[in-house]
Amino acid sequence: MNRKVLLVEPNYKNKYPPMGLMKLATYYRMVGDDVRFYKGDMRLLAVDLICEDLTNHLSIIFPDVFWKDYYPILFAFIKVGKYAVLENEEIFADELVLEY
Repeated sequence: MNRKVLLVEPNYKNKYPPMGLMKLATYYRMVGDDVRFYKGDMRLLAVDLICEDLTNHLSIIFPDVFWKDYYPILFAFIKVGKYAVLENEEIFADELVLEY
């Protein structure tokens, strides 16, 4: 099985993840699943996942641009939802990039 497993930890101050989550992660990794830990706000997790997916798709469409460098800008754009974040960047001045 090759599943994607998300283990969410509550946002409180601690040094290590809870033992139960670590045991679950070990089990799922032994089965062959892809395990991801997340601690914090779920809205930021959603923005992070969307931004990660977007950079992967943009890398396929525009392979000559290293989109990981623009990750913080894209993250801010998705989080805020305003084009003002993108106006100062040179790569987004091209009309072809903005069509997609």
